[in-house]
Amino acid sequence: MIKNIIFDWSGTLTDHVDSHYEVCCYIFRALGMEPIPKEQYKREITADYMTFWKKYAPEVSKDQQNDLYLDGMKTIESPKLFVGVKEFLDQLKEKGIKMFVVSADVPETLYPEMKSGGVYNHFEEICYDQLVKTGAIKSLIEKYNMNPEETIYVGDTIADVNSGKEAGVISIGLFCGVQDVDVLRDSKPDYLFESVMEIRKILS
Repeated sequence: MIKNIIFDWSGTLTDHVDSHYEVCCYIFRALGMEPIPKEQYKREITADYMTFWKKYAPEVSKDQQNDLYLDGMKTIESPKLFVGVKEFLDQLKEKGIKMFVVSADVPETLYPEMKSGGVYNHFEEICYDQLVKTGAIKSLIEKYNMNPEETIYVGDTIADVNSGKEAGVISIGLFCGVQDVDVLRDSKPDYLFESVMEIRKILS
């Protein structure tokens, strides 16, 4: 029986695909480079976004990238929850399933998006700015005395899938987000779903 679900945020609960690509293009242009095509972006981007940026702009630090990201986010409409996510999280909360977030997003964007979506108070704990998520997942398991066999980590990148595997929990990859579906499939998650609501299939 699933008792705990740890979520990624962008591309998992919120529809960030187009907006994150727009921000990526903004950063490329701010650095004086031509943006890469969207399909290439979807193949190469991962939760550890600095790995991506070190390939194209090795001189850019994490702080510089975050500043550019925040500037880029000001140029677009704030991403919204995927349709049906709020109701799904309400149902999970009613069932007594503990929910958490482990995300690479920074709090300057993460918290406002959660609050505008009406889900900020659904989560037991929120871990932000986590480029490599395995440690945060393991820490939550230990802190809240969770059984890994009753715990899911769900995200939309190969790094998310790998983090779930490394933490010893059930890994779910979602192809509604930023990562190309074939790339996700090759990472061999325990489950591969189109949307987070499909988790219902494995809840008893």
